[in-house]
Formats: sequence, C-alpha cells, structure tokens
Amino acid sequence: MKLLFVAYCFGSADGQALIGVYKRGLRLAMRLVERGHEIVFFCTGREAYQDELTRAAEARMQFIDIPFVVGAHDAARRTSDIFRRTLRDLAPDVIVVGEAPLSGAMLEATLVGAELEIPVTLLDNAYNALFVELFLRHVGPITDGIVLMGPSSHHLTEPPAFLCQVPPMIDSDPTAATALLETTFGSLDDSPLVTVLAYDAKVERLATSMLPDLVGAGATVVFCSRDPEACRRRWPALPPTARVAALAQPSEATLIGLLDIASLAIVKYGFMQVAECLTLGTPAIVVYHEGPTWVDYLPPSSRACVWVTASPARDRRTVEAALSFLDQPSNALDEIHDGRLDALERAAAFFDAIPRTPRDTTSECAALGFDRPAVIAALDHALPGRGDDLVTTRAIRVRTASEADIYILVCRLRDGSTIRLWGRCYADPDAAAADQEHARHDPHRRIFHFDATTSIAIEADLGEALLPPLNP
Repeated sequence: MKLLFVAYCFGSADGQALIGVYKRGLRLAMRLVERGHEIVFFCTGREAYQDELTRAAEARMQFIDIPFVVGAHDAARRTSDIFRRTLRDLAPDVIVVGEAPLSGAMLEATLVGAELEIPVTLLDNAYNALFVELFLRHVGPITDGIVLMGPSSHHLTEPPAFLCQVPPMIDSDPTAATALLETTFGSLDDSPLVTVLAYDAKVERLATSMLPDLVGAGATVVFCSRDPEACRRRWPALPPTARVAALAQPSEATLIGLLDIASLAIVKYGFMQVAECLTLGTPAIVVYHEGPTWVDYLPPSSRACVWVTASPARDRRTVEAALSFLDQPSNALDEIHDGRLDALERAAAFFDAIPRTPRDTTSECAALGFDRPAVIAALDHALPGRGDDLVTTRAIRVRTASEADIYILVCRLRDGSTIRLWGRCYADPDAAAADQEHARHDPHRRIFHFDATTSIAIEADLGEALLPPLNP
C-alpha cells in the first residue's frame, strides 16, 4: 500500500521548535515501512529540523514538496489544481494528515483527497474523552480513519470503528537510559532524576535558574541539549557534589527512556511532550510559549501532574511544584495510563486494515445541519438544476467563533465532479440574521441556502485567504 503523509515543522535559531506533528508522522511512517508499505512524505518546513530519525527516514522513503499559497478565488483554485494533479500522479492508497487540517497544505491535501475519493486519515491528540467526541463530530465527517493519541484515561470507552485510540507514539529504552547515566556519573544512586528537554531555549533557562533548588533537594539533573558545552557554561556555581550533566541528543528511545525513569521532567508547552510524560508516569514542569491553554482541558488526574509557568525564570510557586512532584510516590500517576506503550504497532495495524473506499458520512453531515435537502437546495442555486445529482457530502469545521462555526463541504455529484461550499452553523437566530444582513453588503459572499429555523447557511467557497483568521 502507498501512503502519503502530510505534516508541518517549524524550527528557529532561538531554540523554539514545533516538531511534534512531523516526528509522530515519521515514527508511524517508519513502522509502516517496516511492514512493507511505500511511504511518500510531504512536510512544509522540514528543512529547519534534522536528527537521527529524519536522516533514517530520508533513506527509506520519498520526500516531496508541493507548491502552496494561501489564496482566494482564482489563486485558491490554482493551488487546488496543483494538489489535484500531484495526488493523481502519486496515486496514494491512503492520505495520512498529521493533525486536524484547519489551514494550509494539510487542509488542501485533505479536501483534494476527499474530492478524488482517496481515503483520508488523521493523526491528532486526545485531550480528554469529551474532546474526542467533539473531534469526531466536527472533523470526523471528512475522514475515513482517525488515530488519537494520549494517555488511556483520555480515551472514549466505546469508540467507533473508524477511530483508533493509542498512547503517544514512543518507544522507551530505560535500560539504555540507565546505562547512559552510569557512563555519565560513574555510578547510580537513589537520588530522583530530573530530565530537562533543553532543546528549547526557554526550557533550558528555566531549568538552569532552578538548578540550586533541584540540587539542594538531592536530585540528579540531566539536560538534553543541542549544544552541551554552551549549556554548561550557563549554569550557576554548584556544589562539587552536585550531580548535573548536559548530554548531546541521544537516540529517540534513550531520550524517552530518560523521561521514563525520571521523577520529574521540565519540557516545553506542547501537548505531545506532556502527554508522553504523563503516559510514562512522570510529572512535568512546563514552560508556556503561546497558543491555546489546552492544559485546562486535561482530566483532573492529568492536570494535577502538570505545572505550567509563563516565565523562563524560577519563581516560588514553580519551585514548590517541582519539589512537590519530586516527593510523590512512584505510582502517583498510575491512574492516568494503563501502562501500554504499543501505539506504533496498534496504529500500523489500523492502517493495514483501512478500507480503500471512503466512508459514508451522510448521517454525520446531517447531524451538523447539512442534511441532504439543505445541500440540494444550495446546489440548485450554485449549479442550477444539478441539486438532485448530489451523491455524497463530506464536511470539516475549519473555523469557530462566537457567532458561527464555519465548515467546508465537499459535495460529489453523479457524474463524479465535485464542488466545495462553505457552511455556517450559527450560535443562535440573532447571530444568523445579523450575518446574513452583513453578507448582503459583502461583494465576495454568495449565499446559496439559508434556513432561519435551523440557523444554517451554505455559500460559495471563496478560498482560505478569505476565511476568518485561525487564531484571531
């Protein structure tokens, strides 16, 4: 089977990096290669990040680039045409999108995949069971398979067949991690271990500022750094007995092993890193960057084992949280996860069994308000006389605001052609009426169907550039 992976990666010289979506895609892709599948990988920004895993992947799968711009009207159609030609030429059996595709190349690949009837699958995070239900409602109708990752306490108890729930996609080698510590310190003692993922500059600064507190509590502290020598030069003066080390980047499994055997981790504010810690039974001090405060949505048991600080410098409450975590018994996080670390094998088996034909998502679209009569009514205005040619509708929510959720609909007609539409689900009748009045004065918008009773509107797809901002 040929699978096309679509992901993104951001890296910067100041140490901040968004690599999780890329890395989990690579981990799964490598496992699928081992099972005999052909992998093509498209990741915007991948040139900004390289490590042992990326180099191994480049030797075993094909990497491509697809030109992409965020456009409107003709520019948006040109981008769609490029993706359509590329996907037809590649002819993948399945498309694997690294995260809920709300914008950019991942969204375009998803929509074109739906248009070409290539099964589309998604990888994303399970923040809690309610989130999983909402994810299935708002994103599920565009997909043929979903893999959600998180500790087992974040999962649905009765998932649908097209959902695969797994822990984070990690392999842990605590034996190799222990051997690395023995080599570094000469011997091990029973002091608690603090593992610092110091590839991020803010994480390094916070952990460095807390070193006297951690050493004073009797902890062994290990910084995993891109530049260990520079990292050491930034440490404050420490007692000669302090067990502190800066290590170059170890293998993936050894790095996860260092988190596994740690009593505390200090990491960046990314759900994947935190979920990995929670799954391994390791509480985390997290340095906040920007973006959604997803930690508020974790189940109480998980939230209690994460401390978030907005500053890369120590403060009293952060130190108190760290020392409290170090004092916890080793089984304090047992209720968060069931102990399984077989995500890659379970996810790979799930992809082995993905049907080669798209799911029927008619009922899921209808539950959103885009039932067959509403879509036919819209099509009769968009394509006069073609409404009854409707065969299937797929949908994905791409924006949410106080007045309305915005969906992109992919409608397939009897002759095999498709049309994209925007659908709006308004919060209430007043919001619907106000927006419809606004639309009458907007030269871009073309409303094809509006139902005041259900507060649903269907209109022309103008291109991503004319959607509201993703993070206003």
